[in-house]
Amino acid sequence: MARNGLRGEGDPETYPKEFVEVTVEDNGCGMDEETAAKAVDPFFTTKAEGHGTGLGLSGVAMFVSDIGGAMRIASEPAVGTAVTLLLPREQGSLDRSR
Repeated sequence: MARNGLRGEGDPETYPKEFVEVTVEDNGCGMDEETAAKAVDPFFTTKAEGHGTGLGLSGVAMFVSDIGGAMRIASEPAVGTAVTLLLPREQGSLDRSR
């Protein structure tokens, strides 16, 4: 699959030191490189007008970046897409009193 790196792809120095990795993948139509490169742009969508806002992956990318994580997209036309989130691991103890 072609890989579209978002914050840190190919540069492990920018990944969180300890992280939880979550991957969601499908076997849908996939994306070519040009589409995958725009996949996290706000309001970008491949759907017909009135069907989708184009904010899904954009919102996820902003959240992951805000918490110091990393996100990768791997996609291939006619094969599918995988989105991997590297979420920083919290080093403190959990306050269960709240």
